[in-house]
Amino acid sequence: MTLEEASEKIVALKGNLMFLESTLIALVATLPPGQQDEFFAVLLAEVEAAKAQLLGAPVGELLIERFDHDAQRLFSRFRG
Repeated sequence: MTLEEASEKIVALKGNLMFLESTLIALVATLPPGQQDEFFAVLLAEVEAAKAQLLGAPVGELLIERFDHDAQRLFSRFRG
């Protein structure tokens, strides 16, 4: 794979991620408050489980930092 092909794939993945994040935000925003609370409780448990897997896997620190950053950004968007 050339550098240009890798760059194109990264751009495509970023676009996909932005679309999925926008979709998730829209879905959560339409939930009644009680269901939003339930969603975030389940999401928090899933995020903690995924983080535990990341910490036990041979991945770079940057991946873990981005995961933490994105999770915090989503939570703070709805939880202030």
